[in-house]
Amino acid sequence: MKIPDGWKKVKFGDVVHKVNDKVLNREEWTFERYIGGQHFDEGEIRVTNSSPIKGNEEVIGSAFHMKFKPGQVLYVTRNPRLRKGGMVDFEGVCSNVSFVMQADETQLLQSLLPFIIQTEDFVIHTCNNAHGSTNPFLNWKDIAKFELMLPPLDEQKKINEILWSIEDNIKTLQILNKKTDKLFYKVMNESLTPLINLTKLMKLDIKNIPTGWNKLNLIELSKDGINNGVFNDPKKIGSGYRLINVKNLYSGNCIDVHELTLLELSLKEFLRNKAEKGDLFFTRSSLVVEGIAHSNINLSSKEDITFDGHVMRVRPNEKQINPLYLLFYCKTKFSRLYLQAHGKTTTMTTISQKDLGSLPVIFPKLKAQNRTLNNFLSFKQTIQNQTGYLEYLKNLRNKFSNEFLSGNITLS
Repeated sequence: MKIPDGWKKVKFGDVVHKVNDKVLNREEWTFERYIGGQHFDEGEIRVTNSSPIKGNEEVIGSAFHMKFKPGQVLYVTRNPRLRKGGMVDFEGVCSNVSFVMQADETQLLQSLLPFIIQTEDFVIHTCNNAHGSTNPFLNWKDIAKFELMLPPLDEQKKINEILWSIEDNIKTLQILNKKTDKLFYKVMNESLTPLINLTKLMKLDIKNIPTGWNKLNLIELSKDGINNGVFNDPKKIGSGYRLINVKNLYSGNCIDVHELTLLELSLKEFLRNKAEKGDLFFTRSSLVVEGIAHSNINLSSKEDITFDGHVMRVRPNEKQINPLYLLFYCKTKFSRLYLQAHGKTTTMTTISQKDLGSLPVIFPKLKAQNRTLNNFLSFKQTIQNQTGYLEYLKNLRNKFSNEFLSGNITLS
């Protein structure tokens, strides 16, 4: 590719250096927060997550001794394909597997650095130069030899202004999304479990219900009890019937049947465990108590869907309750606290069919349920629209980062 006028090709290590500000003596720590690999969001420009040092002293290993300052860029050297890196706006400490980077601003604006490490060229370079197969890692020299196109500082300032303008809009929308999600959760709880004061709820039961509402246990709202699914034989995966698995319960507002794996079954076994439109599914066990009885719904009319044995099915009686209304109810704070309290923990936390079925459910008549659902779905559509626009902005940011910082598009 022809180098644009005024630009030059440089090595990353010639314009960026690794900061080695070690703070080995914890008594000298004057900062309050630390950043580990779990705090990085894949492909993001900012590192906004962290944890307090106080209370986590035993969790923070001896590798955590690299000090960082506001405006510096952190980059995780393990598994570069995960694109974990970004700029921080506070002071803290990270482990020695995260590089702290500072640009030579006589040549490169520091504020462009987080965009550079997320470009496709940089990611390809780091993936190709990583060492090891199970947990690939990078040394500084592997990163330092990356060659990039360096525009003049005046051009950098123009690029910087555009990219950070998009990034600031992304941050604003992310904050709005969190507020909207929080508001929806509040509205959902107040609409579906009114008159319940969770701070005074001792036995996780419901004593008072609105006039005209019904109260039944979950098992009483199921047409054919509560059932576990089929044995998931790894040797039979790849063809056959669509299989709802535990992981499918954690994505989206309903189960995406296009993401289901296939499992070979006899016709008899399939028919005994066939999933239908409107069926609710719940996780039976989890490594953490918060993961049990996590619910989702099948809204597909496809006739070739079954479900895994680690999943429990409830088929709502639609003469009594709208299945989607019941799904939202099972996601309320009351329902989650109730079901978690009924989990049994050994090496994993598990909830039985009996305990799942004992969940008290309060609900109005179907017409009122449907009115509430219409409001919920309108609210959810707003959230979905915001999320879609957020993804559009991220894609735009990434596209411009790649085009501007490779010299394919110039602004001078």
